[in-house]
Amino acid sequence: MSTLRESSIVNSFATECFRNVADKDYIVARNTFRLGLIEHFQWNAHQAIEKYFKAILLYNKKSTKGIGHDLSKALRRISTISEFSVNLSDEEDKYINHLNNNAQNRYLEQPSCSFGEDLFLLDMTVWSIRRYCHVINYKMKKIDGTDVNLLPYELKKISHECYKENPYKFRIGGYLEGVLGRKKTDLERISLTWKNSYFGARRKIIINNFPIYRHAVVPPHFRDERRYHILKDYVDFPGRIRKLFKE
Repeated sequence: MSTLRESSIVNSFATECFRNVADKDYIVARNTFRLGLIEHFQWNAHQAIEKYFKAILLYNKKSTKGIGHDLSKALRRISTISEFSVNLSDEEDKYINHLNNNAQNRYLEQPSCSFGEDLFLLDMTVWSIRRYCHVINYKMKKIDGTDVNLLPYELKKISHECYKENPYKFRIGGYLEGVLGRKKTDLERISLTWKNSYFGARRKIIINNFPIYRHAVVPPHFRDERRYHILKDYVDFPGRIRKLFKE
């Protein structure tokens, strides 16, 4: 199989199986937040970011093997891309770490919490990460037959001040952009643009009546350790939970 063919196959997989699915996870996450289903919101938010990270790796010919659902491990793998860095703010790093520690909780295996600004943090983080979710390190032939590397131009676009002031204008031609092009009555479009400062048809400076969900839940085996020692004979707890109670 030629190198060109292999590159095309990997990039296509990154788009269809990681980035497009991540876009859908992101829309579902926003919808579950709107419904106040915080555990489901956190899981889908985590899944979206995980897939965006894996798409970035594939677009840059890095393996995603062994990462699993560990966002920190994915970020460390991304840091091995020598040609550029994925720049995230301290606030975004903190939110990713929060999801990594709290979101893998589909069966309420561990305590979970939300501090109220989660949807805004997700929107901001997805926008920052997704800018890198396409092929940005590539070459094109000039009229004289010489190659020109377009990576510097792509990076300049990603970091341009005009998009920081008007994030809704940044487009990569993916699934989300397709949703934004639909009628305003489309349910996916409504879920994507609702209270969204980063994805929409216009700039939103002030968002009124933004819902704040401060949420915390503690599962029964954390309220009384004796319950865990009974339940472990009936339930397959994740390794991190078994390790915690063992310690």
